[in-house]
Amino acid sequence: MRAGPLRHRVMIERKVKTRDADGGELVTWEPYLRRWANVETLSAREYFAAQQTAMEVTHQVTMRVDATIGLKPGDHRILHGDLVLDIDAIVDAKGRGREWALQCRELVHG
Repeated sequence: MRAGPLRHRVMIERKVKTRDADGGELVTWEPYLRRWANVETLSAREYFAAQQTAMEVTHQVTMRVDATIGLKPGDHRILHGDLVLDIDAIVDAKGRGREWALQCRELVHG
């Protein structure tokens, strides 16, 4: 993969679970790694749920494969500027083991 298309600097965050004083689970996110990536908006749809209108925007984040990261949907997410992108799937982009295409979702409540 050429470096040219990787023009966005993104932060990968990982989920941290702790217990509060009552024994309940607290979930927080901590910075994990910075990577160069390409972030593309794929689609957007508006829907009505729980008496509120929300918008779901899907993105594809492409980056070089790095097996040392141990990236997992649900345990990691991507920050790109003000966007928080939940990772739904990790795909070998071209089947050559060189780049990942992360299928991500951004929820916008309004």
